[in-house]
Amino acid sequence: MSATARARFGLVLVALLLGGFAGAALPAAGARAAGTPTPVTTGVPRFEPGPCAYTLPKDQQEGKTVVCGFAVVPERHENPQGKTIKLPVAVYKARSATPAAEPIILLAGGPGQSDQVFATLLTASSAYYRDLTANHDVVIFDQRGTGKAQPSLACPELTADSLGSQLLVQALDAQAPLVAAALRCRDRLAGQGIDLAAYTTTENAADVNDVRAVLGYATMDLYGGSYGSALGLAVERDFPGVVHDVVLESIVPPQIAWIFAPPQNFDRALRELFRACAADAACNAAYPDLQGAFQRGVARLNATPARVPVTDPASGQTVDVPVSGALYSQLVFNLFYSTEIIPYLPDMMARVDRGDTKFLGVLLPLLLAPGEPLSYGMHFSIVCSGDVSAAQYQQALAADQQILPEAREALEPTFVRDYYAVCQQWPSRGADPKATQPVNSAVPTLLISGQFDPITPPAYAALVRPGLSHSASVVLPGGGHTPSFATPCGFSLAVGFVNDPSAAPNTSCVAGLTVTFKPLPASVAGGPSPSPSPSPSPMPGLPNTGAGGAPADAPAVRLPLTLALGALAGLALGAGALGRRARARR
Repeated sequence: MSATARARFGLVLVALLLGGFAGAALPAAGARAAGTPTPVTTGVPRFEPGPCAYTLPKDQQEGKTVVCGFAVVPERHENPQGKTIKLPVAVYKARSATPAAEPIILLAGGPGQSDQVFATLLTASSAYYRDLTANHDVVIFDQRGTGKAQPSLACPELTADSLGSQLLVQALDAQAPLVAAALRCRDRLAGQGIDLAAYTTTENAADVNDVRAVLGYATMDLYGGSYGSALGLAVERDFPGVVHDVVLESIVPPQIAWIFAPPQNFDRALRELFRACAADAACNAAYPDLQGAFQRGVARLNATPARVPVTDPASGQTVDVPVSGALYSQLVFNLFYSTEIIPYLPDMMARVDRGDTKFLGVLLPLLLAPGEPLSYGMHFSIVCSGDVSAAQYQQALAADQQILPEAREALEPTFVRDYYAVCQQWPSRGADPKATQPVNSAVPTLLISGQFDPITPPAYAALVRPGLSHSASVVLPGGGHTPSFATPCGFSLAVGFVNDPSAAPNTSCVAGLTVTFKPLPASVAGGPSPSPSPSPSPMPGLPNTGAGGAPADAPAVRLPLTLALGALAGLALGAGALGRRARARR
């Protein structure tokens, strides 16, 4: 694979790929004192009722269970009489007769992800919907520039040849270099009169407050992950008086140059996996040299890429895709996002080490699965708005010299080198002075992290917590990215905190979370597992397998999705769209 293709493949980045919520009952909260909120329909900001911009599940009733429209807000909040933009909004009405006064506003990741990811999950029969709407209205909205927002900052220059509609090899060969394509998108958007410097986290946070206000709510709860955590922190920083409580996971600390950190964080996740396997008797017996197995597998594929038959889900055509060591490493990076898939990683690494790559033919088509495209114009506007400096860039390159070369080779070309090159020429560079400032807030805040998160490690929660005087932090053992969406324990912590943020979170379920490493099932592996090994079990979310322990009514497992182009979408990167329709990338 050429350097350009390798970097492009890396562009993915996960956006808060949220996973299915499990069923934790939401006890009664404070009753809404003033009855049904009254939307503000005049002036700026205002709410304009209208048809839903989102594709709703068939069991939701537009105008009854869900009320939709647009929030009209200033493009620049410092100039409320100037140009306006429109943000799609959907309100899922609480099912209680006396709901809490504050809604739960869900914050998508990316940056650049549409809240369609939530609309897809909110089926009337799901635990996700039942628990969140038990006593609260739930609000979703497309952040400025994303999804169906007007204007859209989508970049077809980066996604026109995406993996959602073409064979992987064709997409990789056809796409132009990331930097050049991003700058063509910049020029087109600027030519349309879009002020790219106005698309920052600070402006985005003011939009969240405007959405609350125009819908008629006095206060709000916030629930966000990945980039959604950065946005949630900014809202509680700038509008503490109207924020009731905040649940954030897979934390993005504003005070560090996180856009350059993916190679180092992937290295940490790998080393944590090697450590955990060595400490587990069954895993250590089956895979006694897991680090060596991974590194030998990468070297083998770099020397002689495997030809893996891959069937494009869009066309049904099958071709042999060359899988290099770098591409394999990017795949592993993305698999770390999924809490349900992490237990199978040691077996995958052992298989590649011995030359068995048949299972990659099952996993790689997931990269082609269609999903909501990321808005890369919004993505780069947010990412670059903190004034990415030459010093930060050089520090990242120096730090990458200390990590596993496999992690550096897979992620540094895109996440460090390409991102730096784009940001030097993006109009929002340095436009958000608050973007890199630590957040200080007394708003009750719960921070949730995953043990194996490859993009936002638990240490990130420790960085932001000193500024949050009323906060708690929990690390979920075995967790990947946005882990509360993948486990009943994590979700129960989240909804319990929303219900009573004055009480310490009940973390009793955390002690029961363990990682049980497993071999790939035969339906995925296409052959026997290395021996000795633990007993086989179904692998969640893959063809011809069972639920594998996911919540009974949760959507199918979705690995980080968005491989459309080597960008860090939500904070993720790498092989990208490894998932199906959201189970529900920060």
